[in-house]
Amino acid sequence: GGEQYELSFKVWMCGGQLEWVTCSHVGHIYRGPRRRSMHPRGGNIHQSHINHLRVAEIWMDEYKEYYLRRQPNQAHLEIGDTSEYKALRKRLNCSSFKWFMDNVAYEMAEKYPLPPANNVWGEMRNDQYQQWCADTLDNQFGRPVGISGCHHQGGNQLFRINVEGEWSSGEHCFISEGKSIVARHCVQMGQWVPKGEWTYDNNTRQIRSTKVYKCVATDEKTLFLDNCDEKSLTQKWTWKETYVVKMLQLLAKRACITNRQTFNFSKSIVRNSYYLVIPELPPTVEGSDAVFHSESFPSFEHASSQAVVSGGLRLCSQIDTAIQQHIEKLAHESSKPTFESIFHPIEDYNIPFETGYYTIRQLALVRQRAFAKLFSRFDSHFSAHREFRFQDPVLFNLIR
Repeated sequence: GGEQYELSFKVWMCGGQLEWVTCSHVGHIYRGPRRRSMHPRGGNIHQSHINHLRVAEIWMDEYKEYYLRRQPNQAHLEIGDTSEYKALRKRLNCSSFKWFMDNVAYEMAEKYPLPPANNVWGEMRNDQYQQWCADTLDNQFGRPVGISGCHHQGGNQLFRINVEGEWSSGEHCFISEGKSIVARHCVQMGQWVPKGEWTYDNNTRQIRSTKVYKCVATDEKTLFLDNCDEKSLTQKWTWKETYVVKMLQLLAKRACITNRQTFNFSKSIVRNSYYLVIPELPPTVEGSDAVFHSESFPSFEHASSQAVVSGGLRLCSQIDTAIQQHIEKLAHESSKPTFESIFHPIEDYNIPFETGYYTIRQLALVRQRAFAKLFSRFDSHFSAHREFRFQDPVLFNLIR
């Protein structure tokens, strides 16, 4: 999947040309039965999701954001290294994607406007019946939206309400019809208008129709519209952003589990999103073996618009890179690298600490604690029974 887009972008943006060939025939070899390898372990992920996101990352520039507004749960898929293809695009002096939109697909935005930002998105769980979530039920267009047991896999339970009031799931857009909420195709008469009648109140957690002035409710059997009552739990909906991310696999790949036990890392859903808060850390002096107090370590705060990957893994990756580069620099200068070697992370390596010099040992502790917090947020069983520590074979071979 995705090659049809990439080939078109590449030809148009990089100086190629398309020709009409009369009486030509085009063959399409469909993929055979889906192999298990086509589905990366860890949830509702297909290789086509990764392919589409790679195309967006390499070719679509700032327009990638609009793709992710339609597919927000794919925002943190691991798509592999794209540097070779980006370098190719630069070497070929390819045009920008905005050029493509302005000169090739110039009618696209008229019929299919750029999607507005999402106000809320994810799994819609009812506060009264907490095991039940809104569900399209794979219904055909024209049928009511329903409710079923929460499966935390996105798909037919992944909904969006954008800032213009459109409530949608995939190509299903929802409208009120009497007491029912009915699905219709988002494209009507060859045009998509990404606006609608719905608002979500973050304070009361109600979904309101601005057309009939009623709120979405459930009786554990169906979804329906009812007179708004801020005290009614059947009208309160908690949105949980569910990313199609092999979260625990990503963490396990980077972290060292000291007791070498084997775990099942098939759990892929981030039920809530968190970002990493980096407090100011105290400066150190060479040779110091001080241990940070708990309040000096990065801490997590809830933030529905941020994924844990954005903060935690980026920070850990930055620390890994900085430590390795610094040790290699010391080794090149014939200095014996130790855990007490110091450097300035913000000036030398762009690590987002406020001020001060830090030893490799202290950065390793920050990295260790960050991983421990990542694991503990998603499964308290890990934090209670596992011990994590910083380890990298290359670094330890240099240091020991």
